[in-house]
Amino acid sequence: MPRTRIDFRSLTLFEDEEGGSTNMALYATVKDSGGNTIGQFKWNNAGNQVDEVNTYPLSNDPGNLSVIDFELNTCATLSIEAYAKDGSAWPSAGDNENSLGAERIASHGFRTAEFPAPRCRLSPRTGCLPVI
Repeated sequence: MPRTRIDFRSLTLFEDEEGGSTNMALYATVKDSGGNTIGQFKWNNAGNQVDEVNTYPLSNDPGNLSVIDFELNTCATLSIEAYAKDGSAWPSAGDNENSLGAERIASHGFRTAEFPAPRCRLSPRTGCLPVI
């Protein structure tokens, strides 16, 4: 079974309306063709707040690796979602002030040439918008 690696490197937060910092969390889940979770990643800027128009490394928390490895011999789905909430270290789908957006990508094997890293504009006001 081929070993697959996804390396989460950075996130750029765009704020389109009012300024200010907040807590943010990003969640990524990889599921195989049977719907089984085979990899997960989550990030919250090491518990620190984020501010608009900044790029954050997703490897800034030594206790939370930004690389996930998994075995994959069929297709898979990568789901990414992000949330913001003041005063909450891990905003989530059930506990947030703003859903920053979500994306689901299906693949028959992750290859750089076929699966470039999605670029999104994550914003508490506008959600996740593809950047072209």
